[in-house]
Order: sequence, then structure tokens, then C-alpha cells
Amino acid sequence: MALQRGYRQLSILLHYRLVTASAARSASAPLPRRNFYSASFHQQFTGSKPSANITVAMSNTNDADIDGLPEGYEKITEGTITMHYPQSENSVFYNPVQVQNRDLSVLMIGMYAERRAERMWVARKRKEVRKRMSQEQHVDGKESKAERKARLAQFEKDLDAEVEATKASVDFTKLAQESANTSDGMSIFEALAASGLRSLRYWKEVPGLRTMVVNDLDPGAIDLARENVIRNGLEEAMVKEDDDENQNQNEDVEEGNNDPLKRYNLRPRGIKLQVGDATHEMYMSRIPPTLHPSQYNTTQAKYQKTQYDVIDLDPYGSAAPFLDGALQSIVSGGLMCITCTDMAALGGSHPETCYGRYGAFPVQRSGYLQELALRILLYHISIIAGRYGRTIRPLLSVGMAFYCRVFVEVWDDKAGVSDCDWQQ
Repeated sequence: MALQRGYRQLSILLHYRLVTASAARSASAPLPRRNFYSASFHQQFTGSKPSANITVAMSNTNDADIDGLPEGYEKITEGTITMHYPQSENSVFYNPVQVQNRDLSVLMIGMYAERRAERMWVARKRKEVRKRMSQEQHVDGKESKAERKARLAQFEKDLDAEVEATKASVDFTKLAQESANTSDGMSIFEALAASGLRSLRYWKEVPGLRTMVVNDLDPGAIDLARENVIRNGLEEAMVKEDDDENQNQNEDVEEGNNDPLKRYNLRPRGIKLQVGDATHEMYMSRIPPTLHPSQYNTTQAKYQKTQYDVIDLDPYGSAAPFLDGALQSIVSGGLMCITCTDMAALGGSHPETCYGRYGAFPVQRSGYLQELALRILLYHISIIAGRYGRTIRPLLSVGMAFYCRVFVEVWDDKAGVSDCDWQQ
């Protein structure tokens, strides 16, 4: 019941923030759209009017440059980020239709950052209060088993009451923002970054972000992402190669610290641009950040990196090839943001393809294509998570036009895995 109530509150808050954010953006006058991304084109694919959060201007030989826009480039402003996008057919992939996807992702990760800050604060506060109350408590003489059970129950009740009373006065939004410059700051991995626009929006719009890893297999994509970093005045936030090589030598590693939430072997603070295979990066990032370096084995110490707090998978097609690595490289309690655009398979047009990718047969011509696609995707994610003693907690699942997008928290929970057999 508590979990359902939490989801309901999240849905109400999500709706409120989307409405207020849309109203705020509508107050500003966007640049006129010309020869690119018309409103009718957007409505044809999404069934809704385009968001006011994207403005596009275009430069050509018959038009003067717009704000110094080079010939053959488009100026795209989305959220707080502006980029110059080349108009050639072989340019890096950018999908303007998915602006709602990116808006929603910024919002959901921002809300997750606040919940994460609250969880960490509560865990530390409970430990502090428990220690103090234990020292203050005195037991006179022997007590029966029933008396001891009643005393411990009252102890936990008093502990919960004190923590809840203190929590009411804490601003977790501010706490999340301040964590960016500490070891509690979040790390986000965008596996398939393309132009890097989404990653830069995360860096500027999500509170508490310590490390943003922008990854793509295409060197041209990373070159464009680097240009966008510089264009948006974020050059100083870029991680240098020397900083990355020395990631194991950070100030947060000391012996004798008994904080169970202490995080070690942190990645350098800032925006890291890298050309690499996404699955390889995830398989090489499987060390829990709370594991002390003295407990690493030889392979971990030499080759492995720490897990990420948030992983964003938005491939062109199915996310299935990336899920195994992602579910191992996410921290317990971390957030996974997953998009699949292969609705032809998930929706039943190609059931044999769906079975090969997700281990499930869709119901053809069912009349509820998008809900079925979401259920199949969530089922597949939960099965892979179960292999590693983990369960998933869906926060938001969206079926929109040609794709589905899910936001799930991943938890170490072997007991929960044992219960999955009757939940399927």
C-alpha cells in the first residue's frame, strides 16, 4: 500500500511539474520554424502539438546568418542547451520528435536525485540517532524474552518518530543540489549520446550531478558533442585525460571510515566525453561504490570501475543488447531510463522477432499495443535483473507513438527475486 501511495504521489507531482514547466516555456517566444520540423510533421507521429521547449532556426545561401550560424547548419535550442547541427545526410543522429522524451527524462532524473538525497540522509540520520539512543538506554537486571521484544519494538518506534520529525525541516531539493560537489554526487552514463544534447541538458538541468559520461561509438558524434560543450560555455567542466587516469587516487579513500554510504573510487567530477563501445564500458563498471578498495580483487583493482547511479539507454531500435551490461553496472537503488523504438516487434507485427529479443510473444491485433509493449519490456528487464539477485521497481512507463520509455529503479534483493515466480 505504501508503495502504491508513493507511485500515486509521484504521478500527481509529475503531472503538476509537466504542466507548470510547459506553461513557463510557453511564455517565451520561440524562433520561427522554417523548412524543418513542422508542427504538422510532429503531430503526425506523436498525436500531440510540439513542445515549446524546442526552437529551430536554419541558415542557407538565400538567408542571412542567424546569430553567427554557419552556412549549412541549423541552430537548435532545447531546454537550456543550444547546438549547431549540420544539415548533411551523414550527420550525427538527432531526433527532434523525441523532445518530450528528453523533457521527461530531465524531470524524472531530477525527481530521482531528490529521492536519492532523502534516502541517503535518512540512512545516516537513523544511524546517528540509533547510536545516541542506544547509549542513553539502560536495562536494569534481567528481562524476559517478551519484555525484550517489547522494548526493542518501542525503541524502533521512537527511532522512526524522531527521524520523521527531523526530516520535516530538511530541504531535500537543496540537499541534492549541494551534493554535486561531494562524494554523494550522482554519476550518469549516456550509452548512446550522439550529439550529446541530452547529456548537456542533464548537466545543466539535473541537480546533484557530479559526473556525466557522454559515450558513443562514432568519433564524429563525440566531436560534435565536444563542440556543443564549448558552445554552451561548459569547457571548464570537461574531464581531462590525466584526471580520468588518476580516478583511483581521490580524497575519499581513507581507512577506518565506518559510514556504510561512503563512496570510493569515484570518477572525476565533470563531463567526460569518450568514444567507446557502450556494452564494454558497462561490463567494466561493476564495482559497488560503497565497496572499500581494500576489498577489491586483482582484476577489480586493475580493470574495473565503479557502478553508475543513472544509466540512460536510448538506441535506434531495441535496447535488448544493452540490458545485461546495464543491469550489472547500475548501483543498488539506481535509476535506469530505457527507450525501445522497435514497436513493430513489441506490438505484434513480428512476433518471432519479439520472442528472439525479449523472450515473449505479443498478442497480435490486441487493441492495446503500447501497454503490451511496456509489459513485455518490463518483464524482460526483470528477468535479466533476477540473474544477478536484483529486482526492478517501475516508476513511470510511457508508450508514445513509435516508441516506449520506462524508468525503473534497480535494487539488490535476492528475497524479492524468489518472489518473482508468482508475480510474472
